[in-house]
Amino acid sequence: MAKQNIYSRIGPLAALFGIVILAGGLGFRIIEGWTWLESIYMAVITVTTVGFSEVHPLSINGKLFTACLIIAGAGIITYSFPIVIRYLFEGEFRGIIKTKKMKKIH
Repeated sequence: MAKQNIYSRIGPLAALFGIVILAGGLGFRIIEGWTWLESIYMAVITVTTVGFSEVHPLSINGKLFTACLIIAGAGIITYSFPIVIRYLFEGEFRGIIKTKKMKKIH
């Protein structure tokens, strides 16, 4: 049940994150005309809010797109963080309780 739980909770979040990266890469490719590598790289550093400088100077449309991509990335991270933390702590607490029960039985 625990394996199903991790995939059902964290899997969609990882997929959503991947979709935003790919959409961001596609957006930079279309708007700025960059290579796929430059576009995906720019999407990754934007969505993760790493803060490196732009691959190339951005056009006005590129700046607007980047702002939207930052908001989307920050939103996904903000939404995902408590879900991942809750899953990790719930799993940890279940393990502790299971260990204590096993010690009581033996």
